Amino acid sequence: MFFFVIASIYGTIYFFGKNQLVDVTWILVTIMFVGLHSIFNRFILEFFEKQKIKKQFAGYASPTVVKMLQENPSLIKDGMKKTVSICFSDLRGFTPLGESFGDDVKGLTKLMNQYMDAITEPVLDAKGMIIKYIGDASMHIHNAPIDDPHHAKSAVQTGLNMLKAVEKFNVTLQRHDKPTVGMGAGINTGLGYLGEMGSTRRHSYDVLGDSVSTAARIESKCKEYGCVLLVGENTYNQTKDDFFYLKVDDLAVKGKSVGIRIYTVIDSHCDTESQENHKLMHSHYTTQNFDKCIRMCQNLKGEFGGQLDKYYDMWIERCEYMKTQKLPKDWNGVFIATTK
Repeated sequence: MFFFVIASIYGTIYFFGKNQLVDVTWILVTIMFVGLHSIFNRFILEFFEKQKIKKQFAGYASPTVVKMLQENPSLIKDGMKKTVSICFSDLRGFTPLGESFGDDVKGLTKLMNQYMDAITEPVLDAKGMIIKYIGDASMHIHNAPIDDPHHAKSAVQTGLNMLKAVEKFNVTLQRHDKPTVGMGAGINTGLGYLGEMGSTRRHSYDVLGDSVSTAARIESKCKEYGCVLLVGENTYNQTKDDFFYLKVDDLAVKGKSVGIRIYTVIDSHCDTESQENHKLMHSHYTTQNFDKCIRMCQNLKGEFGGQLDKYYDMWIERCEYMKTQKLPKDWNGVFIATTK
């Protein structure tokens, strides 16, 4: 538009020098009208795009993240390949809670929304992004779309904060004479493919990749291991100096032939002797000294504030099972899961 305005003015001066009067007013008016119309259309499109982003992400991201997405929609539209920390969470104890409401579906729905509010707040406070709610489960990520150089640490701390939020939520349940609930969470760090995904008629911001499915598999093992927060090896390696971890297992999740080491976080004071005994217990397991491993599990019950008592019960059962198996001398201790 600027080029045509300059050309019109220059042309008028040129012809005036030739003693010819050329009126370019209509040209300038037309150009200005078209230009303003184009600017207005672009403004309207950008406004509606920002409103669409706000509507789509207002409940899934913090106001800071939403504002950033509004200013740079390409972070959503273009997609990206990026290392992220993924967390899956799942409600424990829904069945007795649901039964306590009988036919009061409205009351149960209201309470479940309160539960989701409770576990979502720590995620948003940490600048994480809620990807989806799946029934009474949730999935969120750190380091996308907004950068977080300490995303693994943020994910683990957020998981701990979510567990504390569930404890506060249980106080509300007790006031209303309702059964208390629990939560299990699994965290993994790895490469993810992020962007708007779905059909042309219905789509949402999502993340795909092997690291995502691994995080889901890790979370699904919480109940089996009697732990509330399990962490994959990649996340552990980036945060081992920030939290108190204990090894849980060398596990090949369903669909995988290679095992990964998984850990649990103990959010309380733990003495060094108990920690060393836990390591020794796993050493006996790997060397197939299952009877020694069982005795150590029995002695370890009550340690770590009793947080791993269910785990030690499960591990004793595992050892009894392994005693019946013909294992090779070079067995590496990896347990191959047959269920998700």
